[in-house]
Amino acid sequence: VGALAVLHLLKMEEVEVTCIYDPHTPITEVGEASTALLIEDLAEVLEEEEVVKLLKTCDSASRGGAKFVWPSTVPSRDFLIEYVSKGVHFNSSKFSYSLLKTLKGKFPHRLNMLKTKVHKIKDSVINDTMHFDLIIDCSGAPTEKEVYEGGKYTPSPLTTVNSVLLYQEQKEFTEEEGYTGTTFHSNGWMFTVPLRHREAYGYLYNSSITSKDQALKGLIGLVPQVDEGEVRNISWNSYYRNRIYEER
Repeated sequence: VGALAVLHLLKMEEVEVTCIYDPHTPITEVGEASTALLIEDLAEVLEEEEVVKLLKTCDSASRGGAKFVWPSTVPSRDFLIEYVSKGVHFNSSKFSYSLLKTLKGKFPHRLNMLKTKVHKIKDSVINDTMHFDLIIDCSGAPTEKEVYEGGKYTPSPLTTVNSVLLYQEQKEFTEEEGYTGTTFHSNGWMFTVPLRHREAYGYLYNSSITSKDQALKGLIGLVPQVDEGEVRNISWNSYYRNRIYEER
């Protein structure tokens, strides 16, 4: 999200951008599917060869659409959405860093990269020392205390999925697999994202209803080849931010 915000801001020639990030905070490896709009956005700022190099670096594969699969008891509900213009699947852990590196090389005087931890944002000032005309906070992942206290966020009134089991399988891409998969199950749903050299599975569930062990059993039921030792669990709080932008 942060890298794409930088991309869009750099479309405006008069804008100078400072990207502040904490190198000790890893990128969450989810959100690896996009429509053709991503390619169009990249092409507005980068040259064709730069876009191709970026996508190759991120192990990208074409995305022809999305498949929706229900449990075997109701196969008649399965359906496929074909895209008129192909989208793209990409390695999210590589995409942000690769895009920012490419943009920095192209706009060395308009893009500043700063490695530090943001402790405070108030009145368009970061950490009491850095002043900006506009601040876009893309940090995400506030703690439960931050969500429910202080008035900065509003927790979701809905019961949503709030956890995911992630598993990556190394395999070669084929055009027949070029679809984002959505498999519905009794605890939520599972996404499948094929890249050029691996496929990612994400078993989503609500941890207050389904235990991690129950979710793991469900994942193995859908993906029997899962190596339990390679499965990672990510949980989050559902919320929306009351004010996205900080500006003068």
